[in-house]
Amino acid sequence: MRAPDHRIVLGLHRSRHECGLLTAALDLGITRIDTSFNYRDFTSHAALSRLGSGLLDRCSLSTKIGFFPRHDGTAEHSLDAARLRQALEQTNRDLRRAPDLVFLHNPERSLFPAPRGVQAAFRAAYHLPSVATVAVGSHDAEHLRELIDALHLNASEATVRQYRKLLRDRSRRQRAWSSPTIRSAAIRAGASLGSASSAQRPTTFVQ
Repeated sequence: MRAPDHRIVLGLHRSRHECGLLTAALDLGITRIDTSFNYRDFTSHAALSRLGSGLLDRCSLSTKIGFFPRHDGTAEHSLDAARLRQALEQTNRDLRRAPDLVFLHNPERSLFPAPRGVQAAFRAAYHLPSVATVAVGSHDAEHLRELIDALHLNASEATVRQYRKLLRDRSRRQRAWSSPTIRSAAIRAGASLGSASSAQRPTTFVQ
């Protein structure tokens, strides 16, 4: 068996969840495994636990949360704090252990307008008050450059607090706007404006 090489991680997105694969990886010195709550049709964690604690205890395990099953067999994305906590609790039960690291999976999928790079990671992190560290993975070289540059930024605590308040206020407004009742009222108001005479129409419409 080779010495552990922490530069390599065995990703299980499209890999078989088999004892032989995990054993072979360990023999090669690969002790880090990455999976996700939604991999293998939301059964990856349970499948890994069936391989036995003897194998999993020798590995550092990371996973991701953010996607949830729908009744029609498809998946949806959410950053709702209650759903994320429930996913973590189920993850611990299915794995029969706590993962060593948990990522927010594609947080930009539930942020509107869709941000990119550093902004997406930090905006998503503030949806969960217990987040202490933000980890970001990317295959975009420009995204990686932004992350490196951000490490050298000096932001005052007062500015960060103000930014967090703006994010929370924006999130509340977006949740209110997504309400079917409010959307229906806005549509009815728009239809009324459209049927008004030109003399009655306002020159500016502010949302």
